[in-house]
Amino acid sequence: MNEQTVGSIRALYRYPVKSMLGESHSRLAVDTSGVVGDRAIALIDKKTGKLVTAKQPALWKAMLKLQASLQEDGKTAVTLPSGEQFVMQDEHSAQTLSEYLGRSVEVSFARTQDIEMERADPNEVIANGADDLVPFETMLVGQGAPDGTFVDYGPIHLIATSSLNRVGDHSLAGVGEPARFRPNLIIDTAELGPYCENQWIGNTLNIGDHLVVKIILPTPRCAIPTLEHGNTNSDRTVLAPLIKENIQPFLEGKRLPSLGVYATVVSAGVVAIGDTCSIKALSN
Repeated sequence: MNEQTVGSIRALYRYPVKSMLGESHSRLAVDTSGVVGDRAIALIDKKTGKLVTAKQPALWKAMLKLQASLQEDGKTAVTLPSGEQFVMQDEHSAQTLSEYLGRSVEVSFARTQDIEMERADPNEVIANGADDLVPFETMLVGQGAPDGTFVDYGPIHLIATSSLNRVGDHSLAGVGEPARFRPNLIIDTAELGPYCENQWIGNTLNIGDHLVVKIILPTPRCAIPTLEHGNTNSDRTVLAPLIKENIQPFLEGKRLPSLGVYATVVSAGVVAIGDTCSIKALSN
């Protein structure tokens, strides 16, 4: 079957704890659940029973100041803005995080099928600021992923550099900042136009020698890209080009500003920076 090369892997990211800052790697293992160790841990709001996510910034934007990294011993280290570090598997981690967040949380190491999250209306966040509790919708977590991890929808999230650069052209920073969009894979698509990923939906993407993923849906954008990430400033302008140029169909007839795409894993493997990416049966 004919294949079309669309680019190569520019960068790779893993986010061991839901809504915390992630880590970049030159190589990552991928199984049917996604990047190994990605979104493997999450916090649960003890008051509501819902997943803790910065998609509800009035409550949880401080999560984006925490750095999580997967250690060689399999434990997940978290670094607070103060520099204090602890591991999520420690019995006191929930107390430490509750004190930092100002709200009681518990640590979860596996997603249940009925766990929900709150997603604030990004337009309302842009208009009112991240501190106001604005209208939101409640949605199931990981609807398009196997059981276990706390991904938003599909197990893999990827973005093309041409799309990221288009957002950067309109951002206050002047560059497309990957941390704002939290992808697993960034594909260098220098020869293709912005939002080229939309044309891949429904097709398979071969990455390197073994990894194969199927592109399933566009990735709708929430308020998270507009927030502070670590030392990165907030930017309410960052979604503007997507709102104007890239409204895509999602679930239940919704049409939402999008950047990047979700994918499921067809064939597991190791992905590395520089791996060639090619599409089979590219849509017309």
